[in-house]
Amino acid sequence: MPFGTRAYTKRNAKKKSCSTEKLKANKYFEFNYGCNRILIHSTNQIKLKQIVNTKILMIASSVYLGISGLALTFLPEEIAEYLNGNINQSSILFLQILGSLYLGFAMLNWMSKNNLIGGIYSKPLIIGNLGHFFMSSFALIKIIGQYSENEFLIILAITIIYCAFTLCFGYIFITNPSKIKDTI
Repeated sequence: MPFGTRAYTKRNAKKKSCSTEKLKANKYFEFNYGCNRILIHSTNQIKLKQIVNTKILMIASSVYLGISGLALTFLPEEIAEYLNGNINQSSILFLQILGSLYLGFAMLNWMSKNNLIGGIYSKPLIIGNLGHFFMSSFALIKIIGQYSENEFLIILAITIIYCAFTLCFGYIFITNPSKIKDTI
């Protein structure tokens, strides 16, 4: 053992407490990193907890974006007709490209649902989702009053969904994952 490690071990051997013994009995180990106490399960999994459950958020956003992407990819003419849009080849092509973009985001969110997300972890994923939902929310809020009664309810529902995703991804962007205090 290196000299520094041995001295560190001797110092900490005197500071054993009841909570440390309880953690070791439950197959958890602890170590101090700066001022933070980190719990590690014996299978080397770090257990972290966050107020907004990122796994549920990633699954919900991937399901929403996947359904929207499939609808825009395979039903662009029907969607454009329902929203009283111009039905020409360029608008249909644009809706299909938008659908493929949504499908790509859905796959990205689905595949990263088990990753640690928040703070510095998975920052590009959060920024991409936050940017998409934030800018789309403002665009939807800006045009919500321009639709008739039938389309208004659909655009209102989409706007509410986008605003909810914006708030959740914004919260995750500014917070760090917190540690679990209880044992599993």
